[in-house]
Amino acid sequence: MALIESGQKTNFVLLILIFVHGLTAAWEAQYSHELVYCFYFLIAPLTMYYLLKGRTGNCLPVISHIPLILFLIFSVMSIFWTINMNETLGELYKLFFYVLMYYLASTYLKERDVEKLVTAVLIIGTAIALLGILLYLFIKSQRIISVFNNPNPFGTYLAMLSLTGLGVYLYETKSKWPAVSFIIITCALILTGSRGAIFAFGLAFPLLFFHLPRKKVFVKLGESLFLFLLVGISVYILSIAAPWIQDKEISVGALAELVVRDSSVTSSSVVGRLSFWQVAWNMAMFRPLTGFGLGTYHLAYNSFRLDDKWWSMFAHNNYLQIWAESGVFALLSFLAFFLVYYFFALKEIKNVKKEGLYRGLLAACLAFLLHIFVEFTWNMPTVTILFWIFLGSIMALRARDKDERYLCRKSIFRYIVAVLVFLLLLGSGQQFVAYFMAVSAEKAQKQENFQEAVQKYRMATRIFPFRAEYFAGISDNYYYLYLISNEQKQLNAAISFRKKAIALSPYDYKNYRLLGWLLWREGKAEAEYYLKQAVKLGGFTPGCFTDLGYYYLTQNKLAYGEKVLMEGLRQSIYAYKNAPGSSEKAEVIREQIKMHQGLALMYREQKLYQKEKEELEKILELEQNEFGSEHLVAIQP
Repeated sequence: MALIESGQKTNFVLLILIFVHGLTAAWEAQYSHELVYCFYFLIAPLTMYYLLKGRTGNCLPVISHIPLILFLIFSVMSIFWTINMNETLGELYKLFFYVLMYYLASTYLKERDVEKLVTAVLIIGTAIALLGILLYLFIKSQRIISVFNNPNPFGTYLAMLSLTGLGVYLYETKSKWPAVSFIIITCALILTGSRGAIFAFGLAFPLLFFHLPRKKVFVKLGESLFLFLLVGISVYILSIAAPWIQDKEISVGALAELVVRDSSVTSSSVVGRLSFWQVAWNMAMFRPLTGFGLGTYHLAYNSFRLDDKWWSMFAHNNYLQIWAESGVFALLSFLAFFLVYYFFALKEIKNVKKEGLYRGLLAACLAFLLHIFVEFTWNMPTVTILFWIFLGSIMALRARDKDERYLCRKSIFRYIVAVLVFLLLLGSGQQFVAYFMAVSAEKAQKQENFQEAVQKYRMATRIFPFRAEYFAGISDNYYYLYLISNEQKQLNAAISFRKKAIALSPYDYKNYRLLGWLLWREGKAEAEYYLKQAVKLGGFTPGCFTDLGYYYLTQNKLAYGEKVLMEGLRQSIYAYKNAPGSSEKAEVIREQIKMHQGLALMYREQKLYQKEKEELEKILELEQNEFGSEHLVAIQP
């Protein structure tokens, strides 16, 4: 189907949705997607235009959207008790962006628009999947990610497209294009090795045949099984051909190693998730009603972590993360929305004209909702944008004109929503302007124009007074000015602004560590409190233990210092295992060397020369590992 048809007026909302999805999918599909913030300034004014102009569109039922409205309200309320206002506001703007995409799709797309949208999305997805397959075939035969940065969210993205394409093929058309697209996308899905995505695909797959006569179910299953057979043959050929093309040893078990890997309950994937879930559960139990604030799971993690090697930005279970961040009422309203949504959507399944498209989209969204039980896909904007667009497209396919119970019939509702969108637009613009002012301040700091950097950071705090990093930047530059001039007022300003940064983000260990170090250097007694807080909030971060241990050494509190450094060495093993790359592992080794040096000094002070010798020998071993070997090895304390 042509995306733009001659003789017909093109739907501007359709083009915008295709444009937003296409760019976010093709350009750096990361956790924090800069394009999302740019597109917000496009989507918000567009929504206001349609609302205020009173453009006629599909009608949205009030009752089924009350839980969604409540979820948004509870998410907004988390700003009153969040542990980091900036993180919460950032996630709120992102959440409202998703809902605006849903609103535009559900209200202003018609049946043929949805067909065009899905066609465009499948073309884009097929190209991205094909790129991943080619990289697997010619570059490196490992779990594919294509333009994404992680195979698991990429797997969810492909599972959604695969189910949608299969629905189109089975019910809407028998042309070769949807079948070829399905085979390419599903091959890529298997090659991601994302067991969660494949499992979610399998659980959502029966929805394609929901409420069908038995005879028709068997016919459609037969057609599906034929395509799955072609997918299986294709993947097997790829797994054999890739090593041969890359001049590597051919292994018939390569595919099993890619997908199955270690699937036992003790595998690192399972154990890691269990740890992340336990941390989220601990947070939820500590603040069951309110949570810690939207987007703050990673900040509070170390205060609730288990004594293991794991740390994560996300809980790998979005339902637990919602509870931990926004409270139980946000979680219940989130669940209620999708339960109500699917209840009514399935009731309408026999009344929708584009049955295959409708079933495919329903299955795709269900796969997404299933996968976020075990993965952080919700925090990957590229996939979440697609989810909300698909969700809105389902509403557009079942849209019908009804009575005043529908939202679009109430003009007052449109005006209220337009005002709210305008306020959100102002708030995000406020953040945006402050951010660019802070970027300018950072450039001045790098050029050692510290006074200019202070002025620009202070301007950023006036524009947006809720970001701890801006106050920390002021503190840094006042301290640099103090080192040059030795004026006490600049030191006092550095301390004061660092304390303001801590007040804005009380669970972030970095500012405690830096303030503790500054106060220690200046001989202030309160340094101990901040250094201890850094250790408490820093998890297994080795540098925090090093600082506090050396502080106790300089204060001649040798017993305390020994205890801290020994615990730091024990925790550094976890830090080493969790370090993502060789440079990060090398940094852990350097901190271990410092801790052993501190212990050696303590033992010398106590005339425990044998223990001092042992620490020095460990230092030599670590230095050899760091500088004399390609493979760094952290040693047990």
